[in-house]
Amino acid sequence: ENSRKEYSLRIDNQNRKIAICDMKTGSIDIINFSELIECQILEDSNVIMQGGVGRAIIGGALAGNVGAIVGANTRKSKSMIEKLQIRIVTNNINQSLYMINIINYPVERISSLYKEGMEFANNVYATIQSIISKSSNSINVKKTNEQSSNIYLEQLEKLAELKEKGIITESEFLESKRKFLSKL
Repeated sequence: ENSRKEYSLRIDNQNRKIAICDMKTGSIDIINFSELIECQILEDSNVIMQGGVGRAIIGGALAGNVGAIVGANTRKSKSMIEKLQIRIVTNNINQSLYMINIINYPVERISSLYKEGMEFANNVYATIQSIISKSSNSINVKKTNEQSSNIYLEQLEKLAELKEKGIITESEFLESKRKFLSKL
């Protein structure tokens, strides 16, 4: 068995980027966190785990509502596999698909090579799912904050109209304005 790693994954949290390093060719692909849409683990071209932005959970939940086991019945019936891959989908038009070939020849499921490959695939999958989850959560928080800001500004405009019409006093307007601005 050849247990030499062919791929390595590096995470740059500060610059919010992932580097996928092909150890055979020396090539490095850089992906921005914000570009990540979906990640899958494939075994002999069958998706066995998948997750991404807005992905519905199919089958049993795994990794805290970020992924799913798919095709478990077909996996267990075979003692050998020929391919183990990770598919990463991005929103980058120039490079929307990354395929990481972990195993590309017949291997027994009980072998250490398969176990090491599957461990690497699961670690990459979990890492990417975590990044996707955090990115989508921060986008939702930003949208919610923008919506709240718009609501406060609309209410502030209505207060200004009430002041102009003489319905509220200048001091009432200033006090309400201070409260709204503190919420922004």
